[in-house]
Amino acid sequence: MQSPGTKPTRQTAPAEEAFERAGPANPYAKFADADLILRDQLAIDRTILANERTLLAYARTCLALILTGAGAVKFFDGLASDAAGWTLIGLGLAIAVVGLWRSLGMARNIGAVNRKMHRE
Repeated sequence: MQSPGTKPTRQTAPAEEAFERAGPANPYAKFADADLILRDQLAIDRTILANERTLLAYARTCLALILTGAGAVKFFDGLASDAAGWTLIGLGLAIAVVGLWRSLGMARNIGAVNRKMHRE
């Protein structure tokens, strides 16, 4: 029996523990206790495809920046073009890292929902 004014403790299910391990910013945590129906499964599939498209957009952007920077360094003479070229190359590499990090994070969150869905 708990004393008045104390917060009740509850046991967590394995699916809920997976959501908690995925991080505090998991947007799919609200599905931890819900039964997923076909509409929800299809929404998860669309989210997976959207995550892949987003990763490809990051890859396209970083490739364009790297190639533009390499072209500036190779075809133009001068300190300004070299500085701009190397800046674009660095920015392209940074965008590649950020895009990969965000894509992997979202894939981890989606994977937690998929694991829960296939357990039931």
